Amino acid sequence: MKNPRYEAKAGGGEAAPGKTPKVPAGAPTPPTFRSVLVRSAIASAVFYLFLSLAGGAGGGTLLLVGVMFLFLLAFGTLFDRWFYKWRLQRWERRRAGG
Repeated sequence: MKNPRYEAKAGGGEAAPGKTPKVPAGAPTPPTFRSVLVRSAIASAVFYLFLSLAGGAGGGTLLLVGVMFLFLLAFGTLFDRWFYKWRLQRWERRRAGG
């Protein structure tokens, strides 16, 4: 599977330092760790709010939310990578006319 970002970088010479290489129109963008981190933090905050309103104890609730945050971080990264590869394959098939 070809990566359009790599293809753009290798095809037209190197981009200037600090500038991102041109990516073909409609090409999927790779996931960032920051997006997964923000999504995990928001979901954990909502989960903490839910548990605290349900009457959870302070220390146990924080521990559970911390564990959930770590799981969301790991699985979010895996799912984002999987979805990126899937979107990239679909984009390449459409671009090839298949």
